[in-house]
Amino acid sequence: MTRIADSIVRKIKEEGVKPIDKRIFLLRNSFIWGLLGVSVLFGSLSFSIIIYMLESSDIQTFISLSDTPFEYLLLSVPILWIVLTIFSLVLGYINFLSTQEGYKFDFSRIFISNFIAIAVFGSILYLVGITSLFNNFLSENIDVYNKIADPRYVVWNDEERGQIAGDIVSVDYQAKTLSLEDLSGEDKNVDFSGAQVRSSVDLVAGSRVKVRGAMEENTFVATDILPWEGRGKHMQGNRF
Repeated sequence: MTRIADSIVRKIKEEGVKPIDKRIFLLRNSFIWGLLGVSVLFGSLSFSIIIYMLESSDIQTFISLSDTPFEYLLLSVPILWIVLTIFSLVLGYINFLSTQEGYKFDFSRIFISNFIAIAVFGSILYLVGITSLFNNFLSENIDVYNKIADPRYVVWNDEERGQIAGDIVSVDYQAKTLSLEDLSGEDKNVDFSGAQVRSSVDLVAGSRVKVRGAMEENTFVATDILPWEGRGKHMQGNRF
């Protein structure tokens, strides 16, 4: 051992090798842990949006509109956010392996721990309402977001199948009609005189609603009006 040690010391002196400053290691570790934290945060946001979208969707409607299980998955599952959650898990795993203690843990322990952290923090974000605000921010500021990330914008923008949604512009309570700007930006005249309006729906200007019914001439005759947020299941409704 002495010969080997002497040989190493001599080689270090000959090549002029200098030790790396400890601060470089600290900075590197801080950067890696920072990336790990970002991946968990991003994964938590993605996971919380998955919960939010599944909770906000009308699963029965998705099933009724689907001819195959694959089509049902395409309609109802927020695939983009699932992919981003998996990406965050993989990124978190790679980052954790790069830490000083990462080599001590096997794949399953790192992956499961990372998933639990994402699921817990994601559930908290959803419960405190941050998810809804974040999703609305993306929806209002990124033009293509709704089309690629929120299945509701596909399912509830199908007049031929009797499924429309949009923002109420005005309401005529005497005539039992309302003006609706649908998800495509077109104005629709909706007759809700025979519709079941769920108790959680506010028929006032500015509210976003989902409407079932059928187009008759220039009027969409509604049979059911549901809240945009939430499925509206098991909610008592008023028939006008």
